[in-house]
Amino acid sequence: MKLSRAAKIGIFSILFSWIAQPSQATHLFRNSASNLNTGTIPDARVNCASVTCQGDLSNGLRFPDNSIQITAAGSSQWGTSGSDIRNINTGNVGVGTSGPSAKLDIRGSFISSGTTNLAAVLGNGNVGIGTLTNGSSLLDVFGGSITVRGNNAGINIVGGNLTVGTTSLIATVGGNVGIGTSNPSGSLEIQVPAGTSSNPILIISSGSTKLVEITPTSITLNIPLFTTQLSTVNEIWLFGHNGYGSGSTAIKRFSTLVRSTGTAMSYAGDNSVLGTTITINRPGLYAITYCEDSASGVVNFGVSVNSLELTTPLQSIGLGTRVLVAQTAGTNIPTCVSGTIPLFPGDIVRPHDDPTSAGTQSSGNYFRIVKVAP
Repeated sequence: MKLSRAAKIGIFSILFSWIAQPSQATHLFRNSASNLNTGTIPDARVNCASVTCQGDLSNGLRFPDNSIQITAAGSSQWGTSGSDIRNINTGNVGVGTSGPSAKLDIRGSFISSGTTNLAAVLGNGNVGIGTLTNGSSLLDVFGGSITVRGNNAGINIVGGNLTVGTTSLIATVGGNVGIGTSNPSGSLEIQVPAGTSSNPILIISSGSTKLVEITPTSITLNIPLFTTQLSTVNEIWLFGHNGYGSGSTAIKRFSTLVRSTGTAMSYAGDNSVLGTTITINRPGLYAITYCEDSASGVVNFGVSVNSLELTTPLQSIGLGTRVLVAQTAGTNIPTCVSGTIPLFPGDIVRPHDDPTSAGTQSSGNYFRIVKVAP
C-alpha cells in the first residue's frame, strides 16, 4: 500500500503529538470530508454530528448492551450511601416485570436469609419461614412460633379445619373438636391412644391441685365447692310431738331440738304461735324426712314450702307448695315420708299436717332436714 504525502504527514503528526504530550489523549478519526484528522475529543465524548460514526449508526455509538446513544446518560435512578444502594426515583421498582404496580413488585421466587431467620416465596405462591421447602402449605413456619398481638387479635379460619399435629387437635368446619382423633363425631371427642389406658383423658387443675381427673377407668373429683361445703354438716333434727301453733293450726311443733349445725338453714326454735319454721339460707339439694305416729287412726301429714295456708289441712293446700305427702298406716303405726328437693335462699319449710286427725304419740314424731349437695 502506497501512502500519499498528506497521509504520511498526518501519521507523523500523531506520533509527534503523543511523544510531546503522552498524557493528552490523541485520536485519529475521519471527518465529514472523508479526510483523516487528529485531535482530542473534549470530555471523551463523540459528536457524531461532525464525525461520521462507524457504519453510520443513526448518529450514535453502540454500547455493550447493544443500545445506541449519542451521549452517556446524564442521571441515575439509584443512589449510594457507603456500602448501601437505594432507589431515588419517585416511582415503583420492578423485578421480573417492566410494569411494577407497587413500591417493590417481584414477579417470581425470592429468598431472604440471615443468621437465624429465613423467608422464601416459592414459585407456586407458597411462603416458607425458616424453611425453603414448604410443601403444599400456603404458609409453613419451621422451628418457631407465630404470635398474634393486640386487643382484638385473633386467628380466624374460614372454610377449613384447624389441625395441630396429625390428630393431636383438630377443629372441624362443622364445629366439632377432636383430641387424639382426626374425625370427631361430637362437639368434643377425646381418644386415648392404644396402650395408654391408664393415662388421664382430662385434667382440670388449679395450680398444683387437680380438681378433676378422668382416666379410661376412673373419675376423681377434688372440687372445693363440694368438699368445703359438705365437710360441715348442715342439719336440723327435731323430735317429740308438742301440738300445733295457735296461729298456724296445721303446722307441727316439736318438743326437742336434737341437732342444729351449719349455716345453710335457720331454726328459730319451738314457736307456740307459728309452729315449726325453717328458713333456707343457701341454695342446694336438701334431704327431708318426716315421721308421724297417730293414736287415732289414719293421719295425713307431709311437708310444705312457702305455703300461706297455715290453718288448712295438708291435703287441701295448693299443689305448688305441697312437696311431700303421706298417711299413717293406722293407730300407733309410725309412718315416714322422705325426699330430696332443691331449695333456695328465702324458702320456708314447714312440717304440715291435717289438724283434724293429729298424731299424739310423742315417740313417733320425728323431723329432719339435711343439706346434701350445693
